[in-house]
Amino acid sequence: MRIGFKRVLAAIGLAALREIVKELRARAAGQAAQVPPAPSSNGSSPVARDSFEAAGGTAGAPVIDSRPASQLPSRAPVFTGFDAQKLAADLVMGADGRPKSAKYTFAKLAQAAGKMPQSKAEAEAWFKQYIQPGMEQAGFQVSWVSGDKAMIHTRENPRGEVVDFVRGAGSNDPSYIALAWQPTGEHGNGPRPPEPTDPTPPTGPGGAPTEPGAPLSTVPMLPHYATAPIDKGSLESAVKSAARWVKEQHPDWFAVDDRQVAYRIMTEVIGALRAAGYDAHRVVNHPSRAVGDGWRYGSDAVVINGKIFDAYRGIGDPNASVPQALYVGDYAPGRLRE
Repeated sequence: MRIGFKRVLAAIGLAALREIVKELRARAAGQAAQVPPAPSSNGSSPVARDSFEAAGGTAGAPVIDSRPASQLPSRAPVFTGFDAQKLAADLVMGADGRPKSAKYTFAKLAQAAGKMPQSKAEAEAWFKQYIQPGMEQAGFQVSWVSGDKAMIHTRENPRGEVVDFVRGAGSNDPSYIALAWQPTGEHGNGPRPPEPTDPTPPTGPGGAPTEPGAPLSTVPMLPHYATAPIDKGSLESAVKSAARWVKEQHPDWFAVDDRQVAYRIMTEVIGALRAAGYDAHRVVNHPSRAVGDGWRYGSDAVVINGKIFDAYRGIGDPNASVPQALYVGDYAPGRLRE
């Protein structure tokens, strides 16, 4: 499976995704070959059991394993609910040159990782290290990850859907645990599950901040946006304080020059502004690009009250990326609002 994944990278044509997989393989170098999981007591393998069972039944948020994903117990990926031929084949590309299927992009990245989590405590660290970077490079944004669930923006559900990606994560039964793609039915701007530490108090219906206007397809309203200390003295002050907050929360995002990372940065900036009551949205510069493609939007631009501001000076330069609120013009009526 790992050799086949090289063909996937070539088909995707994404240099950044290739680097991610290269790093994952380097971390896995030297590990002993993994023994396939033993069959269950009734003789069936985990892959054969396609029926989904709710994991664990434990109430509340999972306890997150603090170890790096590279240090988690190693077991070769086992899948349930996936087509074996598709797992072995190249990903199918859309007209925009990106994979059509979020599900099988997830599977290919899991194959490249060479290991899988064995519990809810391990699942979040594993997904964030091995899966999320590649999903977002392929155009599938991830709004949040909590235990064995993630809000993923797919082509079918561009506003996002919650997916349970580990079957039996709370079962303590290694013969049953398998990687899965089980949508929970929660879509759109659904509330984020409780954080394991420092929970955000609800500020609106459902635990998420109240939308200041019509919801945006690319910026789901998440509870943690309400924690941003937004200066409401002026529009410029609001933009600059939101930009500063994001850089303080995620300094590593500003160490690379990558358009999808910039898209993620501005998702947080716009989300923080919207949680503070500003009906902010993106600048759509290239509508021919797919929704969610970083090149569709201004890399550091945000619109408030019809005015366009650049939120960073030198974004992507680790020695720059200075928060600012530079007014660059008006956003013409009728342009897309995302």
